[in-house]
Amino acid sequence: MAKAIGSPKPYLRNLKNERKIETKSIGWGNPGSSEQAEAWGGLFWDIRTELGSSVADRLIFSTRIGLKDGAVFRRDDFARALLEKAKGTGLADKVSIIQNICERRGVRP
Repeated sequence: MAKAIGSPKPYLRNLKNERKIETKSIGWGNPGSSEQAEAWGGLFWDIRTELGSSVADRLIFSTRIGLKDGAVFRRDDFARALLEKAKGTGLADKVSIIQNICERRGVRP
């Protein structure tokens, strides 16, 4: 897409950002706004950077599939579920890293 519109960069958006998650609740498929979708993407990217793509992708995906489809939930609930999943899957030593990332993004697990 970036190439098609003549962008000087090979991408349109980058998940490396410092956006804060401001919406108190989200529904999958409706994160609120594109800025908030970028903020969530940034949070996930930060986790990926810290834990490595393989570990982070499995953790985030398994947390997501543990939630009801179409569920609307509070942002802090997702962070708590993420931390609980980390504890239950042998990543207890990474919980403080994940919690710090969440808090930096405005999410209080």
